[in-house]
Amino acid sequence: MKKKANRLDAIKMIISSKEVGSQEELLQELNREGFELTQATLSRDLKQLKVAKAASMNGKYVYVLPNNIMYKRSTDQSAGEMLRNNGFISLQFSGNIAVIRTRPGYASSMAYDIDNNEFSEILGTIAGDDTIMLVLREGVAISKIRQLLSLIIPNIEYEYLLLYNKEMDTQQIDVMVADASHEVYVDTILETIRNAAAVRGTGIAERTHEYVATKMKEGKAIIALCGDTFAGFTYIESWGNKQYVATSGLIVHPDFRGLGLAKRIKQASFQLARLRWPKAKIFSLTSGAAVMKMNTELGYVPVTFNELTDDEAFWKGCEGCINHDILVAKNRKFCICTAMLYDPTEPRNIKKEQERNNI
Repeated sequence: MKKKANRLDAIKMIISSKEVGSQEELLQELNREGFELTQATLSRDLKQLKVAKAASMNGKYVYVLPNNIMYKRSTDQSAGEMLRNNGFISLQFSGNIAVIRTRPGYASSMAYDIDNNEFSEILGTIAGDDTIMLVLREGVAISKIRQLLSLIIPNIEYEYLLLYNKEMDTQQIDVMVADASHEVYVDTILETIRNAAAVRGTGIAERTHEYVATKMKEGKAIIALCGDTFAGFTYIESWGNKQYVATSGLIVHPDFRGLGLAKRIKQASFQLARLRWPKAKIFSLTSGAAVMKMNTELGYVPVTFNELTDDEAFWKGCEGCINHDILVAKNRKFCICTAMLYDPTEPRNIKKEQERNNI
């Protein structure tokens, strides 16, 4: 039998995503999710969660969570699917106001958890269908709020990290951490990378469908989408017992170039790497001038190859590149690509990090 905490989470998700008007209906939904409980237990759970009833948009009285009166529901996901993905999309700040964007159906339960923790730094929340507004105590650092929220939303700092939105002819390009649902784009990504390498006449470390799909499932990839259309991609991986992190495979589809998208993807992958492995050095091997420029802006500096990881698994990935013979002939000291390294212990990078976190 699943734990009570999981059951309470499932109840919140079901109430947030479906119009449930009776305990019998709610019990049926819970049974579908694998929870077995009596109506008496459910009654105690509803009392603990302070669930009430309110009129929905169509006039039906349904269960609602606190601060969720007249709450709009609009998701087809099961509670199990919602529990596997906390629904977080982005977090933005303006003065003493923070705004959390979520997938439809997640905001109310997320706000409930925030309120229940009674953080003194967060004065209160207002939740809708996919948006939460937080009123912050004056003078609290953004980094502190992020830290507190990470206790409620474990993946807030990197899952669906920094959903950058940019208007483009009334369309939006969304940059986010990829997950298993994005595997449908893998073949397009690989084809785009191969075509770009052919046009530039440069080498590329070939990756398989399975390799890229695994990076998505592990939350180690950034994908950009314009609606349902693929726009850009990159991925990260740790090496040498997590002492190093490489950012690789940065690509923007030709239809979306010239919009500054590569920089947004690069920034998102950089922050994802910093959040997942804050003590690791981040490196990049590239032959592209644009990537070198972006690396430099982030704090990377050119280095020799012997300053990179000595993890053989990483260097094995270069075997698919047409320039691998050069790398071998030079005893892995240098190649066509330029090696660039970001060291988080460098004073200038520490200062940049503090400025980014508003410390």
